[in-house]
Amino acid sequence: MEIKEANAHIDAMLLQTRQNHMRLTAMTDQKAHILIAISAVTLNVSASQLDNPMLKWPLLILLVQAVITMFFASLVIMPTLRLFKSGSKPEKLHSSFATSFASLPYDEYIRLLEKAFQNNGELYEIMARELYDSAQIIVNKKFRLLRYAFISFLSGLVVTLIAFVITVFAA
Repeated sequence: MEIKEANAHIDAMLLQTRQNHMRLTAMTDQKAHILIAISAVTLNVSASQLDNPMLKWPLLILLVQAVITMFFASLVIMPTLRLFKSGSKPEKLHSSFATSFASLPYDEYIRLLEKAFQNNGELYEIMARELYDSAQIIVNKKFRLLRYAFISFLSGLVVTLIAFVITVFAA
């Protein structure tokens, strides 16, 4: 990035974008937690009623739906870990994500940080890279998996309702 000097407008835009990413992450994680809690209750209630022959198949479907929903919702909140290879010596920091420098020795990290502080363009590039990496995780991981969890939850409810209606009318 070619930025000669610090600019308050750029700083404000980067800060606002970072705050938006943090809010999106928190909202996604909160929705995943809600789905996990609902699915856990559904799992417990369904399992306790499995001895009822009339409700057996609808409850089995509901149990499977709850497990699948919990699986995808758990993946949403599971941290992503991408460490650089130990022993590789990067020329510059690529992001301020902890995973981009956690495997570096402290002295190497400080050297790269000092180098970045001497060049506004490099510093802004590090901040821009963090925003980009964060957006990639939010969109390509969290949103996608949360969508799968909701699809599992809703489709499971619909299939359970259909199975229940069929069971009731067949009896």
